[in-house]
Amino acid sequence: MLFIIMSMLGALSRFYVSLVIHNVFATISVNLIGSFLMGYCASYFKVKLKPTVYKAITTGFLGSFTTFSTFSKETVTLLQSSQWLLLTVYLHITIIGGFLICMLGVKVGRR
Repeated sequence: MLFIIMSMLGALSRFYVSLVIHNVFATISVNLIGSFLMGYCASYFKVKLKPTVYKAITTGFLGSFTTFSTFSKETVTLLQSSQWLLLTVYLHITIIGGFLICMLGVKVGRR
């Protein structure tokens, strides 16, 4: 039950972000926030929480908050519309930025 509730909260949070921030910037925002929180949770909460609670937060909330399918669709849309600069920036921020901010989350979680 906790997993379902956390998944619903993650999806609702994602929806509200898309109401406030539009276009690819909503996807970038949730994916970077989610990457940071995943790194943080992996280093801080993994040993402090029961496995079911940890999975509810990471797979449930963060899994439904972040969005790979929207990232993929937006990437294809930018490619098809020949928006090369925005496509390049979008890919770099999402992939490299997500990796780097996840590492930052791990470091912050270890403190």
